Amino acid sequence: MSPEQVNGKKVDGRSDIFSLGIVMYEMLAGQKPFFSEDVTALLYQISHERHPSVREINPRIPPVVEKILDKALIKDVHKRYQRAGQMAKHLRKVVERIDQLKERKKSKQ
Repeated sequence: MSPEQVNGKKVDGRSDIFSLGIVMYEMLAGQKPFFSEDVTALLYQISHERHPSVREINPRIPPVVEKILDKALIKDVHKRYQRAGQMAKHLRKVVERIDQLKERKKSKQ
C-alpha cells in the first residue's frame, strides 16, 4: 500500500509507482523496505518513515539506481514520479549507460 492509501486519501497511478518501487526495492535488496509483525506499526512505517538505503544493504547498486528508487518511494505524492513513463525513461537511460560501459570494457580487452 502507498502512503496515500494508508491514510485514506485519493489514489491514482502514483500509488502504483510507489508499489513498483517497493517491488524494485525487494528485488535489489532481497528484503522488504518496511517490516513489522504488527500491522499498525507497518502502516505507520509506510506512511511516516523513510525506507532504509538500498545501497547500505547491497553496495553494488549504482547510486543513480538508488536515486530513482528513492524518488519512486517518496511519501509526498507530488514529489514522487508523476507518471510511470518518467521512471521507465530514467531506468532505460541507466541500462543504456551500463551497456555502453560494458562495450567499452569489452573493446579494451
